[in-house]
Amino acid sequence: MKKIILSLALVAITNVSYGQFTSGSGKTTTSDLVGIGTNNPLTAFDVKLATNQHIQFAQHVNSAYTGAAGIVCINDVNSAYTPLGFYASNYYFGLGDVNIGATNLGFKLGIKGSDMSTLGLSVPGSAQGERSLVSFFSTFQGTPDNSPRRTSDIVAGFNGGAWGNEYMSFNVGHNGSANDGSLPTLEKMRITGNGNVAIGTTDPQGYKLAVKGNIIAEEIKVKLHANWPDYVFKSTYQLRSLSEVASYIKTNQHLPDVPSAAEVEKNGINLGESNALLLKKIEELTLYLIDKDNKDKIKDNMIQSQQNQINQLKQQLDNQSQQQVQIVELKKQIEQLTKLIKKK
Repeated sequence: MKKIILSLALVAITNVSYGQFTSGSGKTTTSDLVGIGTNNPLTAFDVKLATNQHIQFAQHVNSAYTGAAGIVCINDVNSAYTPLGFYASNYYFGLGDVNIGATNLGFKLGIKGSDMSTLGLSVPGSAQGERSLVSFFSTFQGTPDNSPRRTSDIVAGFNGGAWGNEYMSFNVGHNGSANDGSLPTLEKMRITGNGNVAIGTTDPQGYKLAVKGNIIAEEIKVKLHANWPDYVFKSTYQLRSLSEVASYIKTNQHLPDVPSAAEVEKNGINLGESNALLLKKIEELTLYLIDKDNKDKIKDNMIQSQQNQINQLKQQLDNQSQQQVQIVELKKQIEQLTKLIKKK
């Protein structure tokens, strides 16, 4: 490294005739501006690689960052920045924070855009099907093994084709086995380009939320766009007779309007439509019960009327029986009187 610095200094001496250098104790110093590839250095150390391509060591990196020393890539008149690339096998940034677009964002890696914070990851366009990937590594808890393991990934790409096939997936774990940088994580959730979400599967099959597996929730609200089946109670609703329902069940082995077991096995059930259909059947059953209750009341009234008639007839019979007893008693008395008269 010392040889490289000395060589650069020697080149600077040959290119800047007015530079004053002091050498001694293995050091070469100057208070002048040093230019390499240019006779008009713009900062203390200015390397011109090509037209409008200067690499400078500057005290103030952009006027907004006063006091922040750094490396600047700028044009020939020091008025506009130009691209600057870094290429190495590894990059190390000491103990401080890395800020992009602002200072003192308060994060180890802070990025600030003009409107919202943006972290952009891109892949080279040299091959089809390449994806963007952010990997997360963590260490075990409660074990002496502190080696970082790859625990999860965020992946973005195209699921075949071009626009309209975008997706982002969230990958976690590797079946509980050893999982480091050489092993891919397992996809657990995916968001497609049209906003559909798939959990436990990669294909939401056109649904806004598709879950492969069990779910639990404290409350689920389903809002239907179709009419709620209160129309069953309207006078214009044509309610099947019970004989028609019985005939339909005998032929089809399920209720009218209700999907068969084979249809449910093939297509599943729509929770909202299924609840609406069950309510419709409950309302129809309510109408059947109301109708049966009305008929039962009519029958009860008829039975009561008949019972009243029976009671009246019974009373009449009882009266007739009493009269018959009186007649028999009178006959006996007449016979006794007749006998008495004959004796006299």
